[in-house]
Amino acid sequence: MHNSLNSIGRLKKLFPLQRATPLSVRLAAHPEERAALIALRTHTYRQVGKHQKEELMTDQFDADALLVGVWQGEEPIASARVIWRKPDDEWEHDRFVEWSDIFPPRENCVEISRFCVTEKARSWAAIRALCTGILEALCRTGKAEFVACCTDEFVPLYRQFFGAQMLGQPFIHSDLGPKPHYMFRCDYRSCSVCRGITFIPWLVLWPSGTRSFMRQYPHMFPDVTNAQRALLLAGAIVEPFAAYVFGVWRQGRKKR
Repeated sequence: MHNSLNSIGRLKKLFPLQRATPLSVRLAAHPEERAALIALRTHTYRQVGKHQKEELMTDQFDADALLVGVWQGEEPIASARVIWRKPDDEWEHDRFVEWSDIFPPRENCVEISRFCVTEKARSWAAIRALCTGILEALCRTGKAEFVACCTDEFVPLYRQFFGAQMLGQPFIHSDLGPKPHYMFRCDYRSCSVCRGITFIPWLVLWPSGTRSFMRQYPHMFPDVTNAQRALLLAGAIVEPFAAYVFGVWRQGRKKR
């Protein structure tokens, strides 16, 4: 419990509590939407020093990737991409790491990258919406796991909120600046039903989206028990109030 609350605190520094604003999340379906999300990505990564080039932050993997976007009105505020390729094709991280036995089988997973939220829009609502969109994209692929990478300050968060299992040694991702990155794998079907992660992180991100996509993609959740379904229902009811509760908790800790 203590570790979970510490991770909540770290996440709130990155995504502070804000008043609720109307957000929508969807997979980019038109060239204009894809261009807007790539422009958002470029700006966000440039702000934190991970993209120094003048041109847009795009590569050959964008062409057939699923681009997830969170929108506030007509403005994109968060994005990620799901790279869904054949096992024998080149994958994004093939340039940096060797796909060894500690990785999931390529035929059973996808890659996620370019996860970002604009600084002015960072909130619990935005990160939760982005995770919901990623979950939809993952369900569409029919794959059971994903791999991704992050820098060291995000490792505890991915472990707590995604049940991430770290893979091998850090490496330098030449597209993302000089700081070392760490590969990890995630069985999202497990963490979305509160297996492999603790209750508080699960409650913050997963119940509502999981219930929705469980109805749309039942074949992706074949082993869900009645007890887990009941937990999802209860969690979906409580989830809208969780950010407020955690905000009060964090404010109380600051006053100590």
